[in-house]
Amino acid sequence: MEFSKKVSYIISRSTINERPNRANIACTLNISERTLARRLRRENTTFHTLSSIYLKNLAIKHLEEGILSITDISELLGYESRETFEKAFLKWTGSTPTTYKIKTDSLLLDVVR
Repeated sequence: MEFSKKVSYIISRSTINERPNRANIACTLNISERTLARRLRRENTTFHTLSSIYLKNLAIKHLEEGILSITDISELLGYESRETFEKAFLKWTGSTPTTYKIKTDSLLLDVVR
């Protein structure tokens, strides 16, 4: 298994109350943070990139489910504020969470019709 996939898997197994960080992941793998960074760099990625992908996918999942509010999702993902989450989401997807949710809701309505 590629090292980056292993790290991604460990990130995805992090608890909701504990946002994944380099120190925890390195400890889980029984390596130093520098070794973690070096091994990811060999695969042309970074911890930040893998963590962002995980958070983006989780945010999209919750928006598509439509159960939680955007504020709740931002808190669940560990963002300090809704605005900070919205900036990250815009960077990831090119749209705001609200716009993404509206598009997703309208697509679901089209499917139901």
